[in-house]
Amino acid sequence: MAIHTVSIVATSPDYLRSVGWISIADNGDVSAGLSDRTIVVAHPGGEKDGSRNPHFTFHPPIYHHLRTDGEPERLAGLMEVGLMLQQDSAVPWIRLVSRPYRELKTLSGARKGSGILGFEVTNSDLSAQVELDFVRPSEVGIKNPQFKYARVNPDMALRLGVQSVPPARPSLALLWQG
Repeated sequence: MAIHTVSIVATSPDYLRSVGWISIADNGDVSAGLSDRTIVVAHPGGEKDGSRNPHFTFHPPIYHHLRTDGEPERLAGLMEVGLMLQQDSAVPWIRLVSRPYRELKTLSGARKGSGILGFEVTNSDLSAQVELDFVRPSEVGIKNPQFKYARVNPDMALRLGVQSVPPARPSLALLWQG
């Protein structure tokens, strides 16, 4: 099973900062997370600092979960994306917000075999918001410089948007549907 990974990188004339990553496997599994290892992940009973590699994964056709390395799932649920895309052209999935750019680690290089998706930053005091939504495959050909697209399977694609937002704490958010 091949996995195609892209690193999301904030670029400026002075630095390259690692914001996050997205992986799409040939079987359609989609995973995404922030490069920041000090994310606070809320869960029943409180919060836990310093989770290792917290990330969301969607396993088509309907299962998705939030995991951190070496720990059981923190959150799991069902989301029938294929059916939802028959009714709507886009299904919001997750939002990832980084700490301010100036606090992110300098990019030391992408993992072997992965690509780099850079976006320009003009204010290092701001944070990045990564938006991932599932869309109909027909949306992929639409020219919009605000978004990047990737096919997940014949019935769905992924739309990626990155924008700068006011300074924030690193966080992961799932947009529940249903």
